[in-house]
Amino acid sequence: MNIAIIADDYLPHSTRVAAKMLHELAHSLKEMGHNIVVITPEVFQKEKLKIDDFEDICIWRFKSGQLKISNLVRRAINESLLSVRAWKAIKNKVQSNTFDLVIYYSPSIFFGTLVKKIKKTCACSSYLILRDFFPQWTIDAGLIKKGSLKERYFRIFETINYKNANRIGLMSEKNQIVFNTHTKNIYQTEILRNWAKLKPHQKETNTPSLREKLNLQSKTIFFYGGNIGYAQDMANLMQLVKKMQVFPQAHFVFLGQGDEVSLINHLAKNGS
Repeated sequence: MNIAIIADDYLPHSTRVAAKMLHELAHSLKEMGHNIVVITPEVFQKEKLKIDDFEDICIWRFKSGQLKISNLVRRAINESLLSVRAWKAIKNKVQSNTFDLVIYYSPSIFFGTLVKKIKKTCACSSYLILRDFFPQWTIDAGLIKKGSLKERYFRIFETINYKNANRIGLMSEKNQIVFNTHTKNIYQTEILRNWAKLKPHQKETNTPSLREKLNLQSKTIFFYGGNIGYAQDMANLMQLVKKMQVFPQAHFVFLGQGDEVSLINHLAKNGS
């Protein structure tokens, strides 16, 4: 099968777990004999479309505005344009027999229109890997007011995203229950848990450990790894850091990317 994998970021320019998971998925599918193309935005390239290869996986990178930024208005605009920019870049390469299946990952919720166009052109099926209930979590967190124009705007794209999936994979039973209840059981869903390649990490020769790099040999390390964003309530974690300052042996390490990196740096610098 010829399979397209669509995601809003990918290796090697991302440190996010999703990028690594999708790269491992691409490799696993290729080892099974399938032909894989990853379609993903690239912020800093000049070309409308750039085709390259990373670790034997073909990648179509389309030009995009910045996505992982703290300016929410600019981010919303650039994400809203993902499908438009992607299709404009790849449409001349997509023929009736180009793809047999589209796998797309959410977040972002803005690839539904692109998937629709590919499905129409190729008469193929699609599978949505759903890992984020947006915009619902922003409403629950008080970032967007329920019933507001913002919510209605994002709900339009959310619906398009779901409608263009032949099947939707959610990462837990509870997620499936919440999703099916929210959408009134109108979509085909199943459990698709997160995955990782079971291969031991091989440390490079003479590479210092994190303890050695940060001179933390005698410290008790509290480690946070993953997305550093609004949903993770990083300000609350920094309150924990502040309260733990009475224990000189404690040291917190935050490793990741996201909208709240600047907040972490600011609070750490100001001791708050």
